[in-house]
Amino acid sequence: MTPTFNVYGFRFSIRSAAGEAIEGLQQDFAFFRSSDPGDGVTVELLVEDPPREGLPLMDASVYTPRNVVYRNGSKRYIDYH
Repeated sequence: MTPTFNVYGFRFSIRSAAGEAIEGLQQDFAFFRSSDPGDGVTVELLVEDPPREGLPLMDASVYTPRNVVYRNGSKRYIDYH
């Protein structure tokens, strides 16, 4: 499953074996669903433990039922459990 989206000209596709994560993202971005990937980027979600070594220590900035967001300057780290 590789859904494609066009968010005001930014085109991207999502690829993963994690069906539940793909379904959630499809719900979040349903308004932007597209059948034409164009020259967009592909985001690949991997089902494995993340490489936590080297990540900066920081407090969570957002909690949702599906994820936790950490912010470090202009970078955001999203943990989908």
